[in-house]
Parts: sequence; structure tokens; C-alpha cells
Amino acid sequence: MTKRRGRTIMLCICIFFAYMTLFNTAYGQEKKHVLLINAYNSDDLWRKEIVHGLRETLDNSLITREYLGIDDFHNKLYVEKLYELYKEKYKKGGIDVVVTGDMDSFYFIKEYGRAIFKDIPIVVNTHISNRDQVENMIEKDEKFYGVYTSVDMESNIQLATNMMPENMNLVFVLGKNSNGDYYKNQLGRLKEEYYERGKRFIIVEEESLEDTLEKMKKIKKPIYFMLTRELNMNGNRIKSANIIDEMNKKLNKPVFTASKEAVKRGLIGGHVISAKDKGIFVGNFLEDILDNNSNVQRSITYDKKSYVFNYGLLKKYDISFNKVPSGSSYVNMIPTYYKVSKGVFGICITCIIIILVIIIYCLLISVKKGHRVKEELKDKIKFMEVLIETIPSPVYYKNLKGTYLGCNKAFADFANLKKEEIIGKNIEDILDNDYIRSCKETDIQLIKMGRIISYEGKMKKKDGTMGDAIFYKGTFTDNNNQVAGILGVILDITNRKQMEMILKESEERYRTLVESIPYALLVMNKGIVEFANDAAIKKINAKNKHDLIGRHYYEFMGKEDVHIAGDRLSYIMETNKRPPMREIRFKKIGGGHVEGEVTALPYFENGMTKVLIIANDISERKKNEKLTKQIREAEEQDRIRTEFFANLSHELRTPLNVILGSIQLIESDLKGDSSGSYKNTKRVKVLKQNCHRLLRLVNNLIDITKMDAGYFDLAFNNYNIINIIEDITLSVVEYVEQKGLNIVFDTDVEEKMVSCDPDALERIMLNLISNSIKFSHSGSTININMEYDDDYIKIIVEDDGIGIEDAKLKEIFKRFRQVDKSFRRRHEGSGIGLSLVKYLVEMHNGTIDVESEYEKGTKFIIKLPVAENQMAYEIENHISEGMIENRVERVSVEFSDIYS
Repeated sequence: MTKRRGRTIMLCICIFFAYMTLFNTAYGQEKKHVLLINAYNSDDLWRKEIVHGLRETLDNSLITREYLGIDDFHNKLYVEKLYELYKEKYKKGGIDVVVTGDMDSFYFIKEYGRAIFKDIPIVVNTHISNRDQVENMIEKDEKFYGVYTSVDMESNIQLATNMMPENMNLVFVLGKNSNGDYYKNQLGRLKEEYYERGKRFIIVEEESLEDTLEKMKKIKKPIYFMLTRELNMNGNRIKSANIIDEMNKKLNKPVFTASKEAVKRGLIGGHVISAKDKGIFVGNFLEDILDNNSNVQRSITYDKKSYVFNYGLLKKYDISFNKVPSGSSYVNMIPTYYKVSKGVFGICITCIIIILVIIIYCLLISVKKGHRVKEELKDKIKFMEVLIETIPSPVYYKNLKGTYLGCNKAFADFANLKKEEIIGKNIEDILDNDYIRSCKETDIQLIKMGRIISYEGKMKKKDGTMGDAIFYKGTFTDNNNQVAGILGVILDITNRKQMEMILKESEERYRTLVESIPYALLVMNKGIVEFANDAAIKKINAKNKHDLIGRHYYEFMGKEDVHIAGDRLSYIMETNKRPPMREIRFKKIGGGHVEGEVTALPYFENGMTKVLIIANDISERKKNEKLTKQIREAEEQDRIRTEFFANLSHELRTPLNVILGSIQLIESDLKGDSSGSYKNTKRVKVLKQNCHRLLRLVNNLIDITKMDAGYFDLAFNNYNIINIIEDITLSVVEYVEQKGLNIVFDTDVEEKMVSCDPDALERIMLNLISNSIKFSHSGSTININMEYDDDYIKIIVEDDGIGIEDAKLKEIFKRFRQVDKSFRRRHEGSGIGLSLVKYLVEMHNGTIDVESEYEKGTKFIIKLPVAENQMAYEIENHISEGMIENRVERVSVEFSDIYS
């Protein structure tokens, strides 16, 4: 008994360990964590079914959903805070793959994804219209993947027009986003074809549901297509289910769709894609990524479609099920079950018998009316034959064996036969072999599909020439709703094809013109380049058009031109007017700039206002203008130099003539009378003054030459500048008074040590004082003031003389320039003095400015920095006696061109 119990216990232990081993094998593997990110939690039908498909496929994975709550990205603060939140939340990892559910979440991941999820695969689940943006990220990031949903509008349009042929207006409700642009491009390619069939395309892309419904209700004979899930009501985003409910409530008309989930909710149906199937598709793709499958593609497209219809709405809007493509499936088919008692059942049987008796009686009566029905049938057949005859295009109908049962005259003319020669014959009996082969192939295809098809082909026209045609074919059924034959219509489009060829040739000529024109041409939409010609590519050193297209205009402009260009674009968009031409610099790819003369004008395409930029390269012209300016400046310098030397010859000639005349008079006096010593003294004074003039001129010329050669040096030391300027002023008092003028020195500081050259300061002050003497009236006063102001000492020389005109103020410091250039001017001068003064002031790291009012006086203001030379020997108050002794001679030299 004990042994049996022991074996039992051991058996239980073994079973337990075996069970735990199996459990660990089945469930011990760590689950993969999939993070699904949407911009907002709108409880959208499509997104909900996507998640159901994912869960069905990834049953052993943990799927977490995040809702960003982003309606737009203009709230930068909110987006940045959101980024900080997720960065902190997922900093420890734990996520194996990230899936985005819409474009707003893609934009968030594009901006912040790699900062939050460092090295994790990211899969973008989006519409095919956004493929280019996603592919750009795939190229940059090796762990970036794209899954695109492809929607074919052509099959849905053909389906809807077959089901509602009497309605002429095809109304497409689009969103204002990239999906809407994608659908508009598809519709643009189909618009002309359907226009020829009498159909008109109308695009509704309002942002609010209220405006959308109001616009839809105003359209007569519509066929509605719902192609967006993004609409607002009362300013708030609403669920797609509520959009569908409102449409059914306000429109009470069938609405076609490309989404199976929308059919379930209340739209009539179409050639649709299932969100759940898409979720399963994405789930399988994620499994390959999580398993590190080396053969997994970086981007894939989901385009599995099927015909799905809302059974109840087909019945409600009285749309024949014969028009529904074969193989279609239905939703909302609600079965009804009844429980019937035996008594009720007996009553029902009795009623059925009575009804059958009535039906038999009616049939007996109808036999009598048979003849009349036959006559009416003949009338209807006759009417149909007349109707077919009135159709200008060839029309025929034949049975499944290909035997022609009837046709109109236009078809007989097309076959170049009589109607009697066609009816009862097969296609081989009436047409050539090339057309027979294509006709039979399409007949077989049509019978299998059981719907209307159309295709283009060649046909031989009545005159024997070959033309183009569209062949429309459809099946008709018998009383048993079985396909009984084929009805065909042939539409001659030879003229249309010729027009298309002419248009194509015109487009080719236009393209050649645009590409051969030497001007750079750019088309921009909201600041983004959409088109660029070859000239534009070459001007900015781009490799190809892709270096420009899709980029913003400010990437090719300097900072100083971005604001100007933005204002010009805004002006065009607001006024639809052309702004004035302007010069703008464009940045070249790889560095450098190109000067452009730019004009812009509004450009209208597909109902949108865009901007056409026309730019002419004026770089060479600007270079030529710069060279021309330099040439003119050189010519001006030559003219000034010539004028200077003409003036210089006058300056040299005049004192020389005076000296020569005086010497001759002295010689004459000395020969004639020794009593003329007074006269001789005066003449010697005149000689000396003119010698000083020549010496001053020569000294200035020598100094100018040294300055130009860079050999002019000053001897700086530390001096009390107040004493220097005061001593210079006192040294000329006697001379000033001789001229009938007054001179006053004033200072607001008694001592200020400055590193300077006293000789240079003396030349500066004597030159300025001599100018004041020249241009002051008798009895006026010359003021010399000194002021201390924020580490600068100011020396102000002011007079109340004749002043200087405003137009000539800018000229006075320029070399060889004179205010009065005539040979009969009031005072002599070479035009060097003030330019030399400016040079000497600047050598002291100072500045000199002039203020003057014509006929009221002139003020020269010198600012010198109060900076001592630490390496120099400091001299406390006065300059050397030798410098003072030479000052009398300097005064005579500097004042030599002032005559009494």
C-alpha cells in the first residue's frame, strides 16, 4: 500500500513538471509590444476595423494605442509638451514596433520619432497619396516602412453611372488634404471622357459638414461619392459614423463609397476596400518585421477590393439588382423569422388556395387578351427599332453565338452592307479579321463579367480610311434573368483623337519653348516649387529638377530677400496682380549667388491660384555696371587731378610773378634813389610772404606724397593738450587782430594729459584758424573751445563768417577740392589743407566733423581720445622752448595765403 502511494505521488510530480514544461513552451515566450499611434480618438469606423484586423493577426502580441489629441500642428507649445511626455514615458523602451494610423501622427513621428524611439522599426499606415513623403523618410531611415492603401476611382465611377444612368452630375466629396489632391488628379484624367458621355464632375471640398450638405442638396440629378472622413460640425471634428448618419438624414439619396465599413454604416456601396482586411495585411507585414525577415520589403501597397452593397439601401432607392456586378456581396440583409400557430397556418393555406383560384381565373381572362398583348408588343418592338434608328452612332445586338439579331442603319453603313445582309450573320461574314479577333475576345470577357465594358480601337470608316472609336458593350437578359446576348454601340472619336494629337503637339511646342527660353521659370504653389525649367536648374547649379521641386522658395534666397519675396507672393495671392520688377539675389547650390531681375504674376491651374516666377540673370550686367562705375570714378579722379594741377600752376605762378616784380622794383629803386628804404622794406615783406606761400604749398605736397606712400610718421608723447591749444591760440592773437577780428579761447577743464604730437596739433589748429580768418567778416569773433566728454576731449573752432553751402559740405575734406574753384576766388588755396587736417586727426585716432549754415558761420569739431602713451615719457604742462620759437615762423607759413 505504501509503495503504491509512493508511485502515485511520483506520477503526479512527473505530470506536473511535464505540464509546466508545455506551459513554458507555449506561453513562456515574451510577447511583442506593438504601439499604434493616432492623432486623435475619433472612434473612426476605418481605424477601429484596422485594429480588429491587427488583433486577429497578432494574437500573441500586446497592442497599445496612443491618441495624440492633435487636430493641427500650429500649437507648437502643445506638440513640444506632448513630445516631452512621450520621451519620458518611453525612455525605458519596451516597444518592439511603432505603427502610425494617420498623416497627423506620421508628421509627429517624422519630427520627434527618433528622439523618442531610438532604434525601433516604424511603420506608416497611410493612403497612397502620401507615398512620396513616406518614401523620403524610408530613404533616410533604414528602419522606416510604409504600407499604402490604393483606391481606384474609375471602377466606382463606371459602376455608379451604370446603376444610375439618368443622373448627370457626379458629386465627389473630398477633404482638403493630400488624399483629396490625389483623388482630384485621378478625376482630372477621367473628366473629359465622361464629359463626352454627358456627365459632369463636381468637387465639393468644404471643411464643415453643414456647408458640404448645403452644397450637395443644390445639385440636381446627382450621383454622390463620399471620399473623406474628415469634416467638422459646429467647428468640431466629428466621427465618420455621424457624417454618414447626417448625409442619409439630410440628403435621402444613395451615396457611393470605397470603404466597406462605410457601407455597413449606411452608404450604398461600391468597389470597396475592407479596413479589417487591411489590418490583417498590416499585421502579417508586422510579423515579418518583428521576425527580422531579411526579405521584407520596405514599402508595400494594399489594393485588394471587392464589390459590396447595402442590401436595404438598394431596395430603398429602387436600384435593380441586375445592375449589381456578379460576385458582389451584401450587408444589412436582416432575416425575418415568424412563429405561426396551426390555426393561423390553416387560414393561410385557405387564403393561398383562394388566391390560386383567382390567379387561374385571371389567366383565363388574359388568354382572351393575348392577341391584344401581341399587338402591343409589336408596337413596342417597332418603337424600339425606330429608337435605335434615330441613334447616330452604330448600334447592334446579337445572341451568345455571335449571330446578329438586329442593328441600325449607322451600323450597316459602318459595315458597308445593307441591314438584310447583316441580320442572321456572324461577325466573320461582315467584317475584316483584325476587328474580328479583338471583338471576340471582348465578347468572351463581357459574358464572364456580366456588366458593361468599353475600350478603344481602330475601325475602317465608310470612305475606306482608318479611324478611332470607343466600343461600348453590355449584356441583356431573357425572362429567366439569364444572359441572352450582347448589345453594342460604336462611338467614332476620330476627330477627338486628332484634336488630342494637335493638343499634344501644342504641349510639345510649349514645352520646347519653355525649356529653350533663357529666363529661369518657376511655378510655386503656397511657396513650394512645383515646376522649374532647364534655365532655372542651370542658374542655381542644380543637378536636376528634383533638387528644386518640392522645396520652399526661401531655401534659395539670402536672409535679406526672404521677407521681400514673401511680401510679393502675398501681394499676388491677395490681389491677383503683378508686382513691380525687382532685383533679388538667389543662392546657388554648393555656394555662391546669382543676381536676378525678377517679375512674378498669378498663374491659374485646376481652380487654384499659383505664382509664375520669371527671373533674368543680370550677374554680368551688374559686373559691367560695377566696372562702369569704377571707370567713371577713375575719370572723375583724373578730372580732379587735372583741375588741381591747373590750380597749382596758378598758385605757383602768382607768387613767383610777385617776387619777380618786387625784385625788379627793388633793383630800380636801389639804382635811382637810396632814400626809398621804407618802400624796400615793404616790398621785402611781400617777397617773404609769397615765399612762405610757396613753402606752405611745397610742404603740403611733400606731406601728401608721404601719406600716400605710407611714410608719414608722428612723434607721440604725453602732453597737457589744454596748454598746447591755448598756446597756439595766443600765438595768433596779434595776427588775428591785425585782420580786424577777435579770437577767444575757453575750456571747461584746466588739464588733460593726452598722447599726441604737438607739431601735428599745431598744423591742424593753424590751418583751421587760417580758414576762419579767410572767410570771416571784419569785426567778427573766432571761438576756440575745449570740452571733456566721456573719455574724449573736444576741440571746437567756430566762426560767424560766410559759412558753407549744404551741397558742398561733403566735399571740403576731399583732396584737391575747393568750395570756390574760379581763378577769381576771394582767397587763395590749393585744396590740400583740410584733407591734411583730417589725415592728421585720424592719425591721433580721432574724428573731425563740420557744421555750417550758409552766411551764418562754420564750426569744426575735433574729438581726440584721452589715452596716454604708457611707454612715453610724461611731460606735465608745456612743450619745449624750441617748438615755441619755431611757431612764429609756422604761423607766417600757414597764414601766408591771407592778404591784407
